[in-house]
Amino acid sequence: GERSRGLAFDPTGGGITMPGGNEPRSYYVGMDVGTGSVRAALVDQRGTLLAFADQPINQWEPQFNHHEQSSEDIWAACCVVSKVWP
Repeated sequence: GERSRGLAFDPTGGGITMPGGNEPRSYYVGMDVGTGSVRAALVDQRGTLLAFADQPINQWEPQFNHHEQSSEDIWAACCVVSKVWP
């Protein structure tokens, strides 16, 4: 499932402000695509984890020892985790 902390995003390009804060700062998103899910983390310029999201990836085994995944499903999962934070 998806998990995140409340952040305020300024769509005018001012950045992201933490709750209770009023100064936009630099933030970074890291994404990891694994065999079972896509995970994304939002960190600040000091490397502090601010938010995390994950989304499962569908996979199937059409024959013994042969696993497949859909690149469209992987991309959709990337889009889901990157849009969790407002």
